Amino acid sequence: MVKRIFLIPSIQVKLEKPKVITSIYPAEPQIMYGYNIFIGKNREKMEIINKLPESQQKVHLVVNSLETYIPSNVADSVSTHFSKKYMKSAIELDNSYFHVWEILSDNDLLKESKKICVAAISSNPTKVLSCVSLYRNNTKDVYCAIDFDPKVKEEVECTSGKIEKVNFEKGKDVKNIKKEFFEKTKENFTKKQSATLVIADGQGDIITGGVYLTEVVLGLNILEKNGTFILYLNEAFKVVTVKLITILSSLFEKVTLHKPATSKDYISEFYVVCIKYKENKDLIKTLTTLLEKAVKESDYIVDIFPELEIPTSVKDAIVEANNNFVEIEYQCINKIYEFILEKNFYGVKYHNYLETQLGNSREWIKSYIK
Repeated sequence: MVKRIFLIPSIQVKLEKPKVITSIYPAEPQIMYGYNIFIGKNREKMEIINKLPESQQKVHLVVNSLETYIPSNVADSVSTHFSKKYMKSAIELDNSYFHVWEILSDNDLLKESKKICVAAISSNPTKVLSCVSLYRNNTKDVYCAIDFDPKVKEEVECTSGKIEKVNFEKGKDVKNIKKEFFEKTKENFTKKQSATLVIADGQGDIITGGVYLTEVVLGLNILEKNGTFILYLNEAFKVVTVKLITILSSLFEKVTLHKPATSKDYISEFYVVCIKYKENKDLIKTLTTLLEKAVKESDYIVDIFPELEIPTSVKDAIVEANNNFVEIEYQCINKIYEFILEKNFYGVKYHNYLETQLGNSREWIKSYIK
């Protein structure tokens, strides 16, 4: 079982006048932040799965080093042990549930017994809040779902605490976000209680071509001092993403790029885990002004704060993480491709992969189910 955690050095940044650079074309990944030239071409190999009969379209999952649900060995699966331990019945849980559980456990977070507020900024925040509620098991807690898609009517199942739901107006498009709503959400939090933990899933902000500026700025505005901010991302090769990570490293005592063990090897995803918020009001005000400028743009945002230079130490840490994540992704996709081409789905290779999964499942259960 391998979890990949890379520390981003803590630095100080000074942001000058807020400025965004736009283009009619989406932001491109930069080779200076790690090798990525053929990554798109390699991902196209996964299209081979769609050519398989429907009954065989999940057989490739055995190649992953860890699957939370193993159809051939349900009783030995992570999700089975987890749900039996913490829930009323054995159910198949979403992977993001386990991602959050790992991050909270690995960083020994939210151990305080006092009442806390947890906010999830997402297009579907319910799963995250349900996980944190189970992890906390404190009936005094308050959970706030800040929802980018009010059309989703999914109930939040929490073992403890109270749910409050806030919707962005008129669907997913964050370009329609109104300043009054942003201010109202921020004001409601600061008047009642700031959030001890904010988790953002990086799905809401389409204007920056895949960089989640709205979620970051709103999250920082409602986070309490010494709080934790967790942001889901699927890349760190673009300038805006790297600059946001750099800015976060100046606002928190500890920032890591964390790919949980339960994250699929062939999927490009990781979390920016930011611990112990330093609360810099001037910097947050500058970021909020930047967001106000950004939502007025009709083109893709390809750069922010053009004068901000990425320190070598931060760049090197991001390159190391990117190269590690991409290498694992490349290897897994190639193994899946070869496995499908061979068409020997339940031969020696299958059983070798399965044995690896079962071993990693046992290790995960031992580490995270107490």
